[in-house]
Order: sequence, then structure tokens, then C-alpha cells
Amino acid sequence: MPRILSCSLPLLALLLGAGCDTNLESDLIGTTWVLDQVDLPPGDSTEVIPTTIRFESDTEVTITSCNRCDGAYQSDGHLFDFTALACTEIGCGNQLDFGPRLAAADRVVYSLSDDGLILIAEDNGALSTFTFVAETGGPDGDG
Repeated sequence: MPRILSCSLPLLALLLGAGCDTNLESDLIGTTWVLDQVDLPPGDSTEVIPTTIRFESDTEVTITSCNRCDGAYQSDGHLFDFTALACTEIGCGNQLDFGPRLAAADRVVYSLSDDGLILIAEDNGALSTFTFVAETGGPDGDG
């Protein structure tokens, strides 16, 4: 189960100031990223559930949480744009519906390092931080 953290602002400052690796082709694409830690804005009681994100190519992404989303994304420097997603519409109640949450964000900043993938979504000034680790040892041995 993902861990919930607190205090996104220092992480955002660190992320924006860091020289993050933007070689998406070799480091990000083709890996299934599993949600490991979550930092939600104060008062957000969303239930965190198992969530994955997989960048299929330099323009296509698959996100699985409460619903599954497939579609296009764009990257520009350290920013992602997930506005072109098609998602299933299962009623999620209070569970994390990650794809639509990213698509609705005003801005999504990312960092990729040896420790994993960090996505920080800003929505109306509120920050949510999602830390992912690479999936290891799937049924076909890759990941």
C-alpha cells in the first residue's frame, strides 16, 4: 500500500531547481511505474489505492488506478500535459482516480532519478505529490 507523506513545497522547490534527467526515451518509456508514496493537500481524504503509470511511447500513456486511462501526453522540459486521456468511468467513491486527477491538474511537474519517478500535480494552487518506483519482476521477467 502506498505511503502518505506531508509537505510538498520543499520537494517542489528541490524538483524545480534540480537538473532532472529528461531522456524520456531510455529511462521512462516501457517501464511500469508503481505508486509508492503520496502527499495530498491538507484536508484531502482520498483513499489511496494501487496505481500504475506506463509511458508506452514518447506520446502515449496508460494509467491504472480506480479507472484505466489510455491516451496521449506531451512533455515540455519538466512539465507533462495529460489532457488527452480516455478513461473508463467506474464509480470510484473516495478512491484515488489518478488519470482524471492528472488530466484536471493545472500543471504536472516531473522528476526522474535512480530512485524513481516523481509527479507533482498543481490544481488551483494545491499540490499533490506522487512518487513511483519501477515495477520489478513481472510474470515475463521484465519491468
